[in-house]
Amino acid sequence: MITSTSASITQNAGQSSSSLGRSEEFKISNPQNGGEPSSGGTGSLADSPWPMFRQNLNHTGLSPYDTSGNNGKLIWSFTTGDWVYSSPAISPDGRIYVGSWDKKLYAINPDGTERWNFTTGHYIRSSPAISSDGTIYIGSTNKKLYAINSDGTEKWNFTTGLEVFSSPAIGSDGTIYVGSVDYKIYAINPNGSEKWSFTVDMGVHSSPAISSDGTIYIGSYKGKFIQLTKMVQRNGISQLVALFIHLPLLTVMARFILGPLIVTYMRLIQMVLRNGISRLVLLLTHHLQSTLMERFM
Repeated sequence: MITSTSASITQNAGQSSSSLGRSEEFKISNPQNGGEPSSGGTGSLADSPWPMFRQNLNHTGLSPYDTSGNNGKLIWSFTTGDWVYSSPAISPDGRIYVGSWDKKLYAINPDGTERWNFTTGHYIRSSPAISSDGTIYIGSTNKKLYAINSDGTEKWNFTTGLEVFSSPAIGSDGTIYVGSVDYKIYAINPNGSEKWSFTVDMGVHSSPAISSDGTIYIGSYKGKFIQLTKMVQRNGISQLVALFIHLPLLTVMARFILGPLIVTYMRLIQMVLRNGISRLVLLLTHHLQSTLMERFM
């Protein structure tokens, strides 16, 4: 379900900083762009209040509008056929675009009525990005990135090796950047052809952020920590990549600590229900002793 709340809209000159909080982070620079900043920091994105995931290419999540007058009162809600993991984007005319687990991208009018919907081959977890020419880009778990015209017709689709959970970003030259679970980050030309791809060492669920000098930042789905950078050569393009030291702390916790604790908790509940609260201390002592012997003896 998509909901809309009321607010008074005024320009806000506030500033914000942001940082990437991904499991693993890659920094990729493409010197072919000459290192020139994108105009206004938005590149060829649509000039609208919220044209992509986290508002802008730097992923600051900062709106240029003051929402202090928003009282949280519901204006309308829009129901899709399934869960909505996708984050909405807003076009210059106020139209809202969002994907749903029901395989559809929805175009919703500012009054909450449906404008149109476009069906992809599988469910959508990606969030749409809107270009300055009105094209909407969104990924789907049928391995594709879709380019959809503003009237809801398909412009083209680009096939990756696995699901596309990543939300696309658009460079100042119109190049679309997106990650895939197939371990790759793709640069796609505005006509739907592949410009280049860069392979990391695990699936990419993260969404790319683009800095003012054209550097692309994106994470992969492997627990690592940034350590150093080096230059590598791939597909004829020099790319700066951040390398990481493996830090599988969450994996260890889930396997050896959280799992046994949950199992122990459920067994205790079963024992209390069977034997009554009066024997809880005796049963707890015996069970913990048995568990320790199983693990360490």
